[in-house]
Parts: sequence; C-alpha cells; structure tokens
Amino acid sequence: MSRYYTAPIPNGWFMVAYADEIAPGEVKPLRYFGKDLVLFRTEGGQLTVLDAHCPHLGAHLGYGGKVVGDNIECPFHAWKFDPSGKCAEVPYAKRVPPKANLACWPVHEVAGMVMVWHHAGGLPPQWELPEVPEFGDEEWTSQERRY
Repeated sequence: MSRYYTAPIPNGWFMVAYADEIAPGEVKPLRYFGKDLVLFRTEGGQLTVLDAHCPHLGAHLGYGGKVVGDNIECPFHAWKFDPSGKCAEVPYAKRVPPKANLACWPVHEVAGMVMVWHHAGGLPPQWELPEVPEFGDEEWTSQERRY
C-alpha cells in the first residue's frame, strides 16, 4: 500500500494553515496536492503560496528562504520572487531570465484560515469562498485547535 494519497484530488478550496501561524516576514514549507509549496507573508502582510523549488538550481524556498520586503529570496543564490511568482531580481545579473518564474496558487485568508485553490487542470478558481456569518460567532464554534 502506498504511503501517499494517490486518488484524484477534488477541485476546490483547501485549508492549508491557520492565518495566525504565519506572521509578516515568515516562511513556511507546505506539501499539498502532491507538490512542495511555500507559504509566506510579505512584510506588508500579503499571504502568498508559490511552488517551492527555485527554477535556478531547485532550492526549496521553504527551507532557508527569507522574506525581503514583498519578495521571497532563494537560500542558494538570493534570487528574489514577487508574490505573483515572477522572478523580480537576480542580484549578480543585469537581466532576469524571462522564464524564471514560479507557479502562484490562489490564496485567501478567511475566518482565521489560509485557503488555497486547487484544480486538477490548473484552472483559476471556479467560485469564491462564501461568507459564513457564524465564523465570527464564538458561540457557534470553538477556536480550540486539536493537533
């Protein structure tokens, strides 16, 4: 029996973290949907999820990568990627390779949860996350975490 989930993953929004677990400037490695991902919050507070491996030499940005302003910096050679996944800077080069980009995953912060969109065909979100008024009502649900 396989140690990994092998059935098709449904399309939809998935919770990947609690929002308060990632402060501005923080980086967190993730593994979802059969892929290595990196979650980070820019110094301005924007949550971002990108494919985790730098296109240069494959460094995992979730291990040793750091947030510099609104970008995440690769631990190997300091390539910087903006929240859209575009390579924003190669510090030792005059130009940025045009194809040196990372896939960016749609992400929303809702009710204290970090939600990421997954679609098997790579399509953008097919629906928005609904607003559930009860999420803000402490009598409706507990904020206690069980892990």
